Amino acid sequence: MNGFVSLLKKELKEQYRTHRLLIVGAIFTLFGIGTPLLLKFLPELLELSGENLQITVTPPTAVQSFTEFAGTFGQIGIVVAVLVGMGMVANELRNGT
Repeated sequence: MNGFVSLLKKELKEQYRTHRLLIVGAIFTLFGIGTPLLLKFLPELLELSGENLQITVTPPTAVQSFTEFAGTFGQIGIVVAVLVGMGMVANELRNGT
């Protein structure tokens, strides 16, 4: 377990130095702010589509917004984790460590 802790510290230092943790936080913040805004303007966006479809959209609530964000968080989280992992492996290969 001691080896795991030292490797974890090394990787966290590297993520901090390359600002990847800041970028990941910014991505999740962007999606966290964007989801409620999208739900708020969804009726207007559907009206602008130009088609004569009758779609009833309930007014967004805080619970609905959080539920949508939680779903997005899981999907985007997997993609971000894979991309960060790819960057870590590429950096290790480049440095030869």
